[in-house]
Amino acid sequence: MPENLIQAYSCYSLYKHFYSSEQEQSPDVLRNTLSAQISKIERQILALKKKRSALPSRIKVANLPSDSQFRLETERKILTDTVKIIANRV
Repeated sequence: MPENLIQAYSCYSLYKHFYSSEQEQSPDVLRNTLSAQISKIERQILALKKKRSALPSRIKVANLPSDSQFRLETERKILTDTVKIIANRV
């Protein structure tokens, strides 16, 4: 689906969501309401990005809970054996 159609549908959905026949709003009021919500969400995104950047990019396996730890050697051997079996069949 072309991007402009997606944007048009999104705008229509937002407009339909905020506009009701019982309570008619002018386009300026609707625009201000949407702008306020967009600003709020953008601030939340920035806060979450800062929080994410504070997290370490790598953690040691020893720091994981015991139920989350795994044995990489066994998994690698199983994967290697599977690839070998498939290669022999071809």
